Amino acid sequence: MESATDSDGPPLSFNSSDSNVTIMDAPTTALNVSASFAFALKCLDFFNFYYLAVIIIFGVVGNTLNFLVFTRTHLKLRSSSYYLAALALADLGFLLTLLVVWLNHVGVDLFNRQGFCQALVYTSSVCSCLSVWLTVAFTIERLIAVQYPLQRPYMCTVRRAKIIISVLSFTTLSGHIYSLFTAGITDGGPEGKSICDLLPAYYRFMHVVNLLDTILTLVIPFILIVVMNTLIAKNLIVFSRTFNRKKSRSTNASAQHIQMKTIRMTEHWQERDSGQGSVSNPSHHSNNNSNGNLHAQQLASSVPVEAASTSVSSPGHLERSSANAALAGGCASVNKVTVNQVAIHQQATHEASHDGQICTQEKLQYRNILSIRIQYSITKMLLLISTVFIMLNLPSYVVRLQVFISEVSGSNSEVSSTAWLLQQFFMLLYYTNFSINFLLYSTCGTTFRHCLCRLIRDKRDAMRRSIIGIRYRYTGSNHPPYP
Repeated sequence: MESATDSDGPPLSFNSSDSNVTIMDAPTTALNVSASFAFALKCLDFFNFYYLAVIIIFGVVGNTLNFLVFTRTHLKLRSSSYYLAALALADLGFLLTLLVVWLNHVGVDLFNRQGFCQALVYTSSVCSCLSVWLTVAFTIERLIAVQYPLQRPYMCTVRRAKIIISVLSFTTLSGHIYSLFTAGITDGGPEGKSICDLLPAYYRFMHVVNLLDTILTLVIPFILIVVMNTLIAKNLIVFSRTFNRKKSRSTNASAQHIQMKTIRMTEHWQERDSGQGSVSNPSHHSNNNSNGNLHAQQLASSVPVEAASTSVSSPGHLERSSANAALAGGCASVNKVTVNQVAIHQQATHEASHDGQICTQEKLQYRNILSIRIQYSITKMLLLISTVFIMLNLPSYVVRLQVFISEVSGSNSEVSSTAWLLQQFFMLLYYTNFSINFLLYSTCGTTFRHCLCRLIRDKRDAMRRSIIGIRYRYTGSNHPPYP
């Protein structure tokens, strides 16, 4: 007999002696009980009680924190955060249904009651299916981000993420309505006990639904995630190599730029020391004066004989001519110094503008590299999440695929007791997938840890202020205990 949840996901009853724990069409009465098998059943009951309790508590708390961090901090500006927040809600819903079923171990039997049975089966089916396709959705977004980085700002937006999440939620909620009618309370339990199971009238219908469900929630998502993760990993490797190569080139270029700038500055100061670059050098003034006197002497020597004879007969005129010549030589020297200063100033201005352009280009390049590195760090974390998803789901998927192939091929071979037992342990790994994301975010996401600590600190301070405010109102103090 098929369990009520076998067609849409894992069974929701964990008592290994109960006939409700079945895999597809494998009845528990077909299991050959032996000593080793009985010991394995005891181990299974132990893990179903203690291990499930741990992952349920850890998962409920962790997924709640995940949702708060992705929706109440600055991470909500990223489109991928909305996928992860929706994934946290889906995982939280599944763990809550698991908690209700786990309560059977402590004597609280809600699962095998009319109304609770249908609601829990429907909720577990919707949450498990939504969790799978949300993983596919953010894997596609990450593939677009690394494969087409120029299109990412236009395609990977918050608005588009909300639309995709809404479409997936509506499709999943409407696509599993049949669970409300196909599940119910039957007398198929041991000693005629009433249990939540598939109604006999829907056996043939659920056989077809089971085939479609296996294709839509198992085969297609598994192939998509594996292929996209392979492409993402390839792009990450290429980016890592390219980034390291560009980083080394940028370091060499910066070193060469600094070296050339140092050489130019050294040459500039050498020119200043030699007296060719500034009028503030005293030796430069003396050189200018000597040059001016020499220039005046050359002018005097080049004067014609008539002018010389005239100048001899007129000493005052000779003195004025000599003074004018010396003044002309000094002005020429000063003009030469001014031209040198203008040339040096223009060269310095050109170098400053060139350095400014280089700094602007380096800043833009740094911002682009920083943005790309942030996107690739997000991609690495999401790649890890989808990879862990595959690893934890693969064992149970293999058994489900085996049963699926057997049904498609028409062979009615029964599932062996070993396969059944392995599937029950594999389901523990499957349940772990719904509670492990918080651990992955905390260990691999630096930004997530910082946002989580800030969120906890803000909530703690707000709670402290509210407590102090209540105490202040009831004590009637004239001065508030905090500003």
